[in-house]
Amino acid sequence: METVPVNEICQQMDKVRRNLGDEVDEIVESAQTLTDWRYYIKTHPWMCLAGAAALGYFIVPKRMVVFGPSAEMIGEAIKRSALAFKPPPAPPPKSGLTSAIFGMLTNVALRHAMNYASANAEKFFKHANTKGASHEEQNRR
Repeated sequence: METVPVNEICQQMDKVRRNLGDEVDEIVESAQTLTDWRYYIKTHPWMCLAGAAALGYFIVPKRMVVFGPSAEMIGEAIKRSALAFKPPPAPPPKSGLTSAIFGMLTNVALRHAMNYASANAEKFFKHANTKGASHEEQNRR
């Protein structure tokens, strides 16, 4: 069995250590290149175009074919069953100027009432609390 001197082993290990950093950098750069979609577009544009077209073909749903009755079939069904079609109801009349003004005045009145109620609610609750406190004092006596 051949023995390798210790110095030679140490030199080989130093060489491996020096080259290891470069190799790792190359592996990282290669991995980044392989995961970059722009690399594939630049190197294989026609393959990417074909892949995108195939993907679009399979993703887009097919047109649905709807089978419905023909005009003659509908006419025969109406004659046989004596169905009568009623015209759609007339749309409600458009509101005029008076109803628009009435709506605006109603809105203003409701807002005024809400503001008045919120402004006076604090006074009402304070008055109710003071009455409740004075009744309790009288009941204690």
